[in-house]
Amino acid sequence: MDTPHGGGVVFVDAAELGKFSANLVLTRNALGDYSLNRTSSGAETYNVFANLRGVTRLTPAYNAIMQEEFGTAAGTPGYPAAAPGYPPFTGATQLTPPTAPPAKGLKVTDVFAIYQVGVADLTSAALSLNRTTFANNTANVITNLPISATALPLTAAGDSTGPYLATRAVTTPAFEVTDDSDLTVELQVVLANTGTIKLYGLGFHVSFNYN
Repeated sequence: MDTPHGGGVVFVDAAELGKFSANLVLTRNALGDYSLNRTSSGAETYNVFANLRGVTRLTPAYNAIMQEEFGTAAGTPGYPAAAPGYPPFTGATQLTPPTAPPAKGLKVTDVFAIYQVGVADLTSAALSLNRTTFANNTANVITNLPISATALPLTAAGDSTGPYLATRAVTTPAFEVTDDSDLTVELQVVLANTGTIKLYGLGFHVSFNYN
């Protein structure tokens, strides 16, 4: 299959978020309502992150001949296929074979953060998506993957209003095929004096093609 499925989601909740401060405490606010909370603070900075832990990525992105599900009537591999994409095919497109195997694996289309601000507005809040590539005896290579906007809402609101769910599109989505790498989304919040924060989770929306 040459067209990826959309609508996949990977969510990392408060219990699994990576954090760097004991001040962020995993809290049961209510049944089904769990977050990392800082309820009494000064002007502090907190960073939390999530990655695609446990989610299969393919390297390389494709092996079209081996991944053909049915092949041809003659029992031979089915690639190259006819026109790629969704039918119906019109005009000359139906006669144009693809020039490369279809991409396989996982493609991140956007990232999101869920958090709630209390008492005082945040000084700043930012979201970033980064790929860290590892190699033996070599410095880590960190690549920032641009998203539509890094800044996030700052305004404090009461519990009855509920948390922010801030979604940011990936500027140039692409299948994640870099070997020995880790893809992470990081949220940084800077609290004003007396401000509070509840961090519910971070996540990725993805398209996928494993067939």
